[in-house]
Amino acid sequence: MRKKLVCSALALFGAFASMAGAASLKSGEALHRGGELFSDNGKYMLTLQASDGHLVLYRRADMKPLWYTNKFGGDVAIMQPDRNFVVYKGAVTPPNAIWNSETGRIVNDTGTRLTLNNDGSMQIFDWGNFQLWSTPSQEIGTTPGCTTAREYAVCVRGATFQFNSIVLACSVADARAQAAATGASYGACY
Repeated sequence: MRKKLVCSALALFGAFASMAGAASLKSGEALHRGGELFSDNGKYMLTLQASDGHLVLYRRADMKPLWYTNKFGGDVAIMQPDRNFVVYKGAVTPPNAIWNSETGRIVNDTGTRLTLNNDGSMQIFDWGNFQLWSTPSQEIGTTPGCTTAREYAVCVRGATFQFNSIVLACSVADARAQAAATGASYGACY
């Protein structure tokens, strides 16, 4: 099994720790440029690409990008104790954030975590297991006899953010069901 590289954001002096089979970044952990995080089933991979510093979620079977920040030049992505997942360019101090999940609060939540799930979705949870942010599931839905899925646009909205994403589904009804199950709405954001 391939390993991901993470390190504590509190000790960014190059000390890396390997975590086999882990599917989350805990509060204070970071994904560095070239680092990868795999879902437990190995079907999905989140990486801060070594070539361009772009944070991308891939379906590993065909290396299809399923979600991405569309921000390049990142050197480290940190799941911060303030509940914000942030991609930084260059040094963390002084801050030079190029993308964030917009879930940060004035807290020190050491139980916050970003998870990469076996259905291809990513979520951020606080210490009480309350979901703060999510991308839609990427699994093919429940349409009987379906073997080939296509992409459907969905809109993910939160209290302070919204972004377009996709789900893989065999029908519009299936895409609507997947969107609803993850708190997204069917169709692109307006």
